[in-house]
Amino acid sequence: MSKASLKTEKRGPFSVRPRKRDGVITGVWVVDVPPHISTSGKRERKAYENKTAALSAADAMLRELQMTGVIRGEGGHKLSGVTFAQFAERWLIKQADRVALEQKRASSLETNAYHLKALGKMFADSDIARIVSSDIENYQKKRKLEDRCKPPTINSEVATLIQVLSWAQELGVISRVPKYESIPVPPSRPDIPTPEEVEKIVGHLETRTGLLATFLAETGCRKNEAFSLEWSDVDFDAAIIIVQRKAGFTPKSEHSERSIPVSSTLIDRLKEAKADDERVANERDVRAPSYVFPGRFGGKRTDIRKALATAVKKAGVKRGDRPIRLTPHIFRKAMATWLHAWNVSDRMLQARLGHAPGSRVTNRTYVHVSTEEQRAIVFDLSRLSPKGSKPDGAD
Repeated sequence: MSKASLKTEKRGPFSVRPRKRDGVITGVWVVDVPPHISTSGKRERKAYENKTAALSAADAMLRELQMTGVIRGEGGHKLSGVTFAQFAERWLIKQADRVALEQKRASSLETNAYHLKALGKMFADSDIARIVSSDIENYQKKRKLEDRCKPPTINSEVATLIQVLSWAQELGVISRVPKYESIPVPPSRPDIPTPEEVEKIVGHLETRTGLLATFLAETGCRKNEAFSLEWSDVDFDAAIIIVQRKAGFTPKSEHSERSIPVSSTLIDRLKEAKADDERVANERDVRAPSYVFPGRFGGKRTDIRKALATAVKKAGVKRGDRPIRLTPHIFRKAMATWLHAWNVSDRMLQARLGHAPGSRVTNRTYVHVSTEEQRAIVFDLSRLSPKGSKPDGAD
């Protein structure tokens, strides 16, 4: 075969060349697919029996690429010269500055970083100006069908992608932000425990973890608010818990900064816990932890879900034939549900939970009406008299 016939040929972005092994031409031909075009985001080499078959395949790929470009509306899109990975790195630096200025929570930045790591597997080498709606749809499909990710996770990752692209549009790097449709999330049906069930569960927790569970159930604090709570945030004389911004902790919103009155019983238990910390610290000649609910080595606690799951099983608290699912956030919803059942106003609930006045999230997300409570208004048409009796429990 002549040297001319072995020469690499181009078909648009695709290269057709003979395969060599140890410097010897094998007779097989390959089509090089560059990473910004391949579905995997990595360079691909597809093998064919001969040059004719390889060229035919490259021509077909080029036609498909051109057709895809028309469908995607890329005809008038100019390349920015900046890859998604490069721009995302600059975006993270910008967000770190916002955290330093307390305009954004550090935990939100950590979450963004995790999202960008996942997004980078598909978009890292893509020119940021060429990311369009169909790319987002393909990402959603891959994460759901191949990676088996849950819809809320995928929606959060795509939301971070849109934040990055929106900043690119603001800076004039891209002309528009692609539209997309979120994956529907089935409504959750959380297991809301009763106050009596919480007491049973707390009885099977270690002393300080049990105190933390009681604190969450009685205050409705968010998990990170409780884990970040320091003794300086507890006003023992006024029996008030103060949720406020400080080094290493930024409340979720301006309404999250609040003072929460608590019971004298809870305050007394917190006093005992503080005294125990100081006594142990004196015995060991170390500094007492500053956190109210410290982790194993005195630092910030990260989670208690495993301890809760074990306590639930030991307490035998079930829904049907299975143990209830209990998380720190469920305590927050449980408290809102209990207070709502006791006719506490929405405005009071919003203030205690740290929601904005008039927020619909309080009732829509946090208050749950149990099946047993609905039995009070069971409607039996056969019992209605001509005068118009009302359902049981109706005023």
